[in-house]
Amino acid sequence: MKYLGMEFRNYKELENWSREQHISEYRKLAAMFNNSPSMEISSVMSDRANVLVKHFGLTWEQIEKLEIPA
Repeated sequence: MKYLGMEFRNYKELENWSREQHISEYRKLAAMFNNSPSMEISSVMSDRANVLVKHFGLTWEQIEKLEIPA
């Protein structure tokens, strides 16, 4: 199976890749928000967090941990 030019063996592999991409994007947004808080970034973070919780099964506690700089 190909998606965005990448080869995946099965749906689970694609879903794991997508989950990691969403998490990475959420961390980037959290860093941007820490540097320069804005309603726009907050809104996008909220949307992304809902996807991580509803689609990928993360808990709200896990989402909060993603906001802490590594």
